[in-house]
Amino acid sequence: MASVIEINDLRELEGYRLVWTALLAETPRASFFHTFEWVETYWRHFGEGGTLRVLVVEAGGKPIGIVPLCVKRERRQFGQVRVLTYPLDGWGTWYSPVGGAQAATLTLAMRHIASTRRDWDLIDLPWVDADGSDRGRTERAITAAGMRCGTGVSEVTSVVELQGGWDDYLAGMPSKARCEVRRNERRLHAAGEVEHVRWRPAPAREGGGEPAWELYNACEDVARRSWQAGLTDGNTLSHRRCRPFLREAHAAAAKLGMVDMNLLRINGET
Repeated sequence: MASVIEINDLRELEGYRLVWTALLAETPRASFFHTFEWVETYWRHFGEGGTLRVLVVEAGGKPIGIVPLCVKRERRQFGQVRVLTYPLDGWGTWYSPVGGAQAATLTLAMRHIASTRRDWDLIDLPWVDADGSDRGRTERAITAAGMRCGTGVSEVTSVVELQGGWDDYLAGMPSKARCEVRRNERRLHAAGEVEHVRWRPAPAREGGGEPAWELYNACEDVARRSWQAGLTDGNTLSHRRCRPFLREAHAAAAKLGMVDMNLLRINGET
């Protein structure tokens, strides 16, 4: 027997934290954006005026997947609409249900959406890796629930997969590109002593989890001194609206061991 439990309140969702963490370990290509901590932090900062609709899918009395959704008002070309979507807002590059039973989870979740209250005008799931890990599951689940579904390319993201070391990667580049890389390397080293600082903490459960605020603050300072400081509606590190959210998200990610922070220093300055 399968069922779907819908949760609309963060306090109630807290009771599923351990279940969420267990299902996260089964999630293909899981990232920080799939975690309970991401949804919790994101919704506290940007959930005002929206509706949280997290669907916990169960089979045989056991949770097999979680579909984090929310309804937000967005302005589109045809006016303001209520959009049922993933809680991501473009921060990550791809998204999916949490858990290993992706097809069953999506199918049952979409049936639930189709048969419950219609507090949305449009379903938009733009961070689906349709040709990769999703394998068409989302489109099939929406169609199977009796809803019309159209697909298209929302954004294209480049992901670099390195096989071997830096020299191997460089050797695979066109000659002109290799010359440009080496020219910039010479310019960089001529400027002074170059240091690459990388922070990748272990999770708190293994004795790590340190956010390394000195390094994070240095990243914020770089953003303030760059073109990013002039943005009025951006989502950068130093943006007034996003800064508190990003700091809290960074602390949560560090606690989970999901931070990879890199800084380049010249003569000790970032």
